[in-house]
Amino acid sequence: MGDRKAARDSEFQSFVIGRWPRLMRTAFLLTGEQHAAEDLVQSTLEQVYVAWRRVGSADDPEAYVRRVMINAHARKHRKRLREFLAPKDDSGLLREVPDT
Repeated sequence: MGDRKAARDSEFQSFVIGRWPRLMRTAFLLTGEQHAAEDLVQSTLEQVYVAWRRVGSADDPEAYVRRVMINAHARKHRKRLREFLAPKDDSGLLREVPDT
């Protein structure tokens, strides 16, 4: 069992080393900031590592990882957008229009 885990870890490490520049480029395009891009890639790789046995055997693991990254970024901004669009106070929304 230890050999399988070591092999999986080695495969994951090779994947990350080989794809890091492209993943960072994608994350930077999504976030627009270097530090935010690094955080996004790191959190994405944390999620992917847990499921690496399944992800690593996929037809295109890089596409899967990118999709996880895009979904995570969208989820974060969807929440912010909802907060931004939610009215803070409804009192100013309905003003009576005087009859003429």
